[in-house]
Amino acid sequence: EFWNAVIRLGIEEKLTSFCQKNGFNHFILYGEVYGVAKKEYLNGEKPSSVQKGFHYDTDTTTGTKVRFFDSKFSYDGPYNNWDDTLKYLSEMDLPSTLELYRGKFNKETLVALSDGPDPLNNKHTREGVVVKPLQERRAGKNLVRVVAKIIGRDYKLLKGKSHK
Repeated sequence: EFWNAVIRLGIEEKLTSFCQKNGFNHFILYGEVYGVAKKEYLNGEKPSSVQKGFHYDTDTTTGTKVRFFDSKFSYDGPYNNWDDTLKYLSEMDLPSTLELYRGKFNKETLVALSDGPDPLNNKHTREGVVVKPLQERRAGKNLVRVVAKIIGRDYKLLKGKSHK
């Protein structure tokens, strides 16, 4: 479904134009496909979710969508800072993932944000939140990228059950 969304949304053309306009040889986007796979349904088949049984989105008529969460200029290079990624996505008229919080790291706030209804479809439980600094950095003995995902308590309780 990812490539169907890439073709339908003109992402390749947008990337090519963006790189030519800015003189970039390479530009890499990282994103997530969500929504409902729009196909020709035979024998009354229902639309299929692209991830984990979630539709993530209440619109079942437009097919899958993509939201982007990271960018970089080369495979082995550093990730771009979040505000730069947002600027580049805006220039290409491409959607970013939703930003639920911006501010000083606060564990209690982030844990609270990891629970509740999904912001794209309040009929579903939020899976969790991804946390990363605005300025890309590496830390620790092995200099790993600073990024974390907090899985929501509500989602953990539902895991293994139908989300439909």
